[in-house]
Amino acid sequence: MSNIGKRVFCYQNLGCEALVGDSGFGELCKKEQRENKIKFFCEIHNTLKQFGQKVLILFSRESYAEYGMTITEFFKKRYKFAFAVAGNFNDDAIKTAMAENDDARVILAVGGGQTVNMAKLVARERGLPIIALLTQPDSDSLLTDTAQRLENGRITSIRCPVPQVVFFDKGARLTPRQIKCAVGIIAKNVLSVFELKYLSYGRNAIADSLQAQIKNCVLEDFGSDAETNYLLYKTLCMLSLIRNKHPTRLFFAVDAIIATANEVISPTMYYYPLSCFVTSLYQDILSETYLNFTLPLNVLNGYNSLISCGFDGSVAVNATKRMSEYQFTPPSLTTNLNSLALALNLFEPHCINSRIPLNKQELLDYTISALLMFCPNCLLNDLYLGGYLG
Repeated sequence: MSNIGKRVFCYQNLGCEALVGDSGFGELCKKEQRENKIKFFCEIHNTLKQFGQKVLILFSRESYAEYGMTITEFFKKRYKFAFAVAGNFNDDAIKTAMAENDDARVILAVGGGQTVNMAKLVARERGLPIIALLTQPDSDSLLTDTAQRLENGRITSIRCPVPQVVFFDKGARLTPRQIKCAVGIIAKNVLSVFELKYLSYGRNAIADSLQAQIKNCVLEDFGSDAETNYLLYKTLCMLSLIRNKHPTRLFFAVDAIIATANEVISPTMYYYPLSCFVTSLYQDILSETYLNFTLPLNVLNGYNSLISCGFDGSVAVNATKRMSEYQFTPPSLTTNLNSLALALNLFEPHCINSRIPLNKQELLDYTISALLMFCPNCLLNDLYLGGYLG
């Protein structure tokens, strides 16, 4: 394959080794494309063999349809392996594959974010390293050290190993839907920048790093050539490395709503619409001249942030009720909010902007539940505690 090369994406002391291939972006005949895929798989083989000859392969349904036959045929003569085609960690297919290859030495995850999430959970249970072949850019948590797991009807976040090496073919064509999904995830991080500036009273190193990655993607003509595909994959890998530096892994309101309403809201479709929804809540509430809060002292999560945003300094404490009452004017917050809205508008033509399949009250109910379960430290939660979400 032409232009197979190793890259290292780094953020502070975090790094990701990536092997990037270029199969020609559809410019070659089918025979040449197949030959190039085999060469690419040889590079994956060279990495896997460092861990031994026993491999557990995890596919998403989509990645198996595209790569399953080629990979399994290629591996037959080289490894003892078992594979599973699954949608989540609790699928019986994964349990069967783990039982068939209980002495596996490495996991190969073939797919997108959901497949990598499954691989992290298996790796945690078995103590195995992960190699990932990314076939679609659909997640900004690929390289975070957490995975989500459904337990008793509720999603929990668990610390897990991260992939040691990721592979992707920038020359493989992405569908318009896959591209819009990826851009929507990038746009969602504009909201993370806003939240970080709120929580840290203005400037924030992580927010600055996110902003630098996002700026690279504004107004790009994604899908036009292999280099824009490379930018999508690289940006999502970098965003996940940056997320890993934050105590909550930047798990803010949009991620929390999707985790709470996972049965009715698909993350690949609704990252952008939910980002706009949360922004509209902020715009509606922060348009008031003064915000009046009456909160228990032990839940003043954003107190220092409020001071930085124009809190007038007058605090009346009722010792009997243990309550604090104050007013603040949010000039810097509204300025940042205007920038947030403008930035989201720039991404709108390039994102999936489907109507969220919930009415306003249902969506608000899910939002409040999400804040209570997942998101104690964000502006939206502070506004909820202040009585501004009903």
